[in-house]
Amino acid sequence: MPFFERLRCSAKRNMVMGHPLFVFCNSALCIVAIAFAPSVAIGAEVGTLSPTGPNEDDTRTVFQVGQLFSGSDAPIQDAVIVVQRGKIVALGSRSTVELESSDRMVDCRNATAIPGLLMADTNLIEPGNDEPRTFTPENRAIDAFDFFKDREELLAAGITTVHISAPNNRLMPGQGAIVKLAGQETAGRILRAEESMKIVLSRESLNPPTIYEPPVGAVSVDRPLKPTQPQLGASLAEVVAGLRGIFEGTKSEGSEDPSIAALRSWLDAKRTFRIYASSGSELQAAMGLSKWITGGWYVVAPKEFIPSFDKELLGSDAFRGVLLKSEIRPGAITNPPVPRDVDRTTLEPWEFAKRMKSQGVVHKVAMQPSTDADLKSVFYLAKQLVRGDWTPEECLAALTLNPSRILGVEDRVGRLAIGLDADFVLLTDAPFEDGAEVLATYVDGVKAYEKKIESESLVIDASQIVTPRGVVSDGKVTVASGKIRSIGAEATIPRNARRLSFPRGVVVPGFIDTGSELGLGLPLSETISLETKLGPLLAYDDPAIQFAREGGVTTVLLSSSRLPSPVIAFKLLDRPRVVKDPVAIRFEVTGNITTAELNTRRTLLTAKQYVDAWTRYHESMREYQSKLNAYEVEKKKFDDAAKEAEKKKQEEAAKKPAESSPNSSNNVNSKEGNKPGDAPKPSGSTDDKVSQGTTQKGAANETAKEPEPEKEKVAEKEKVAEKEPDKPKEPEKPKANSSLEPYRELFAGKIIAIVDVEDARGAELAIKLFRSEFKLPVVLAGGKALWEAGDLISKEQVPVILGPALLANERGESINLPAEMALQNIPFSLQSKGTTGVKQLTDALSYSVFRGLAKTKGVAALTTTASATLKLPTIGAIEEGRDADLVVLSGSPLDIATEVLAVIIDGKIVYLKESKE
Repeated sequence: MPFFERLRCSAKRNMVMGHPLFVFCNSALCIVAIAFAPSVAIGAEVGTLSPTGPNEDDTRTVFQVGQLFSGSDAPIQDAVIVVQRGKIVALGSRSTVELESSDRMVDCRNATAIPGLLMADTNLIEPGNDEPRTFTPENRAIDAFDFFKDREELLAAGITTVHISAPNNRLMPGQGAIVKLAGQETAGRILRAEESMKIVLSRESLNPPTIYEPPVGAVSVDRPLKPTQPQLGASLAEVVAGLRGIFEGTKSEGSEDPSIAALRSWLDAKRTFRIYASSGSELQAAMGLSKWITGGWYVVAPKEFIPSFDKELLGSDAFRGVLLKSEIRPGAITNPPVPRDVDRTTLEPWEFAKRMKSQGVVHKVAMQPSTDADLKSVFYLAKQLVRGDWTPEECLAALTLNPSRILGVEDRVGRLAIGLDADFVLLTDAPFEDGAEVLATYVDGVKAYEKKIESESLVIDASQIVTPRGVVSDGKVTVASGKIRSIGAEATIPRNARRLSFPRGVVVPGFIDTGSELGLGLPLSETISLETKLGPLLAYDDPAIQFAREGGVTTVLLSSSRLPSPVIAFKLLDRPRVVKDPVAIRFEVTGNITTAELNTRRTLLTAKQYVDAWTRYHESMREYQSKLNAYEVEKKKFDDAAKEAEKKKQEEAAKKPAESSPNSSNNVNSKEGNKPGDAPKPSGSTDDKVSQGTTQKGAANETAKEPEPEKEKVAEKEKVAEKEPDKPKEPEKPKANSSLEPYRELFAGKIIAIVDVEDARGAELAIKLFRSEFKLPVVLAGGKALWEAGDLISKEQVPVILGPALLANERGESINLPAEMALQNIPFSLQSKGTTGVKQLTDALSYSVFRGLAKTKGVAALTTTASATLKLPTIGAIEEGRDADLVVLSGSPLDIATEVLAVIIDGKIVYLKESKE
């Protein structure tokens, strides 16, 4: 090797071993200048190169995860990973790992932890001039690896460690290396600076270029110009024969060739070889070469399973395993050539893996894409091994534990175990689940990548999802733009969505309180005119609202306690959002029934008269509009006829001057035969009179010959012109009364009447007036009175609102009002009449469930029944297209033992229970 070339290689090696001043430079002089620079520790010159990391102190960090796949054992639910100084010092189930008071806790319970992925064959070296020589075992891939290049794309795929190797187009291009893609120090990121000598038996390495070495100095007889020298590799047979000769040549100690010396050193150290062999003949050749190998060896990208791969070979310590490569291009359609007969024996990766499993050596199989460009899709490509009867855990091992064993670094990476490097990945789901994404990647216990949430989309995974069509088990709810977009085990996942995972959680719709005192900061007890819009009066950042929604309530109704009053429905966001204003008018039928009947009937009668006046007006307006349209048609006909008559009149007037002009007289004389030279005849002569009489007679004849239809048309037009249509009169608009305007929506059925009653007689009167007499959509609100009038309410199918008391006493016996309503098939919803007490609404109902109310009826009362009663179709159910108001529970709904884990309103997380551990 030339001096400068050796010096360049030496400089690269020193750089990797801790000399950051060395840089790649094409100038030999540049290399000489910096090669003798004094040694500088990393981080001494640039302080940012040595950030404070996990090795600075003994503080332990505890990562709490929903489930953990160690890579070698069964999954662990509710697990912890304890990290100290970049190593795993403890892990396992949360209940079995002893924690210390000084531990720093990291809550990742929505995530699944797996070992960092290890890619056993990449070409992540810096591009440069291709090495022309086909036999260069002294070359090291580590010398061309850029440790400071951004590797975020690979870290985002969960890849923490890679094997880097020389190009594939040479027979023995050099030595590989194993490095981490992130870390605190360059030297600490190198797991193996020299790992596996590469031998390429596949077609890519055949027919290398010839070598031309120009002489140094002048050419003479003594120093002739040498011809180009062909290299080894015209065919597989030639390659095998040549390699045997090379291996034989390493036994000679006298050889001064640096390439032979490098190979000899490799063999003496009993290091590993990686052999690229695809076809059966190439695999057979690899097995023949393995006899010269003193250490271990493994095969990369095999596509045939030859008979020589027997259990004895596959199970031997010398044979490390196989690295399968998938040629599928994720998300792309390619046009591969039609396979030849010789290619019919080619196996897909999953077929080869199935053969390996049948031989009992599943642990000797690693998997990865065929190109570095597809490394980001490695989970998808590895999942195809399931077709070969592999389990998901075995597929994960093909990306973690198995390659670490093949490469000989299982003492550092490849699984999560005590004493190993804290390299792990947090996923949104179990590995290989559809839609699973990488949330974060840790190297040596330090976060090297974290997913950036660029949208407001949200995906919630839970054990159960309660929908109107039934319960979806182990499903997902997808939220985008504040709406529910997809539901089910195979829900569509938006790009860059935030993921919340609740392995034992139950998702229900946001609860609705049909009567509260929230919204203004204090109860509303003043008289409010019905035309008042309460939306602009709602308070922002109300602590009572923030507290109340922790009970799972997402929408509430608010009205004044002085009735009648408008009712507003709004959502419990920090900035409350109005759902409908008004959603109802609230009345009361209380006190003296006779007086209440007179007052209520008078109010409704006045309102009906106002509404009827507007109804008649609108009906008259529709009739008027119809007549106006007809008038405009007739008016157009009239105008057109008038224009036509005027046009004809003008044409007739234009003809008269033409008939009496001098030219007309000359033309007549000419027709009578006047000759040149004749004297003109007197105007009163006999000939002139005869001529004039003849002309008038001819004109009269022409007029008599005019067609009769033309006369009729003219007459018709004149007749039409005489009858101009009359324009209809616009009806008089009623005088608007703002205080009565809300009744128009009530009588139209767009909003409802909520009537508070305090006894059975009041309930009967409310039904009589609102339902029977005025035909209004009515809902009764109260307590014991609703139970007492239950038969009539059930018969009329009038919905009711119960609360705040859900129990009543009757002769010393406790009456469960929700259960009684359910038994009579009366639709019921609930009200708290509280502020912070809104949070207790579900607890109060859970007691009714404990006393016998069906949970499905209770959940419906807080969700679907309430939304249907209030005529609010966008809330109250988990259905595609509805508002994303969701509550995640720790267990069965309406159970006193169940906690609220999360509350989402309009797709925004407004409450997420924090761990107290």
